[in-house]
Amino acid sequence: MKIKDLLEFGIKELESFSDNPRNEIEILILEYTNYKRIDLIVNVEKEINGKISDMIIQKINIRKSGMPIQYIVGNQEFMGLKFKVNENVLIPRQDTEILIDKILRMYSNKENLRVLDIGAGSGAISISLAKYLKNSEIVSVDISKKALDVAKENALLNGVSDRIKFIKSDLFENLTDEGKFDIIVSNPPYIKSEDIEKLQVEIKKHEPNLALDGGIDGLGFYRKISKEAIKHLVDKGLLAYEVGFDQGEDIKKMLLNDFCNIEILKDFQNLDRVVIGIKIVKEVYNV
Repeated sequence: MKIKDLLEFGIKELESFSDNPRNEIEILILEYTNYKRIDLIVNVEKEINGKISDMIIQKINIRKSGMPIQYIVGNQEFMGLKFKVNENVLIPRQDTEILIDKILRMYSNKENLRVLDIGAGSGAISISLAKYLKNSEIVSVDISKKALDVAKENALLNGVSDRIKFIKSDLFENLTDEGKFDIIVSNPPYIKSEDIEKLQVEIKKHEPNLALDGGIDGLGFYRKISKEAIKHLVDKGLLAYEVGFDQGEDIKKMLLNDFCNIEILKDFQNLDRVVIGIKIVKEVYNV
């Protein structure tokens, strides 16, 4: 089968299942052949090996069942890095790069930072910060051992496993000996429990519920983390969250007593995406 024929077939098959069928069939072709993206434009008459084209057609059928393309090929790019993914971790998304970019802009000229990432997942946040913050030391926690296994593999893949300590922990529970941090960052579960069933099939049937369900109002983990974070941050330390599209103001209110310089950052659709705050240094007076 020629490239152009497989492209045409894939687009037609996926148009009812994908917002961008052309991109998804291209991902499959590039993943399972030695062709480059330019070949999909200027060398469309090239033949694809029969066994490989048959395998790609099988992958198209799996995609039609609702499985995300990233789980099918087993990887996703994030912050210019490659991450292995499976159904034990959320797929890294472009919106999360807004969170990383903000932290990098604030701290790129500083070294030897200690960072805590709550909810490691694939390791996308921890690994990106380890990669781009010089000499930083990262502690990354997750309640799921299976997620931590994926994150550890990605840390090794991206050459930063020596600077990230992965700990199985329910939020701060197992961090008693870890000291304080310059930055605490988290992309916790923030979908309302009742809204899980309203999500796309790709998400509700394949991505881990443990990483999606934020409780009755979607804010449960933010309350817990915000309450405890103050004990684990250095003075003027940063707390940085990824948040749901309409959660910015509610989370800002949670931080008002203990944090200052609180910002709500918008995503590319002008929706709430990131909330940050700096720990207030409270004077202690001896009477």
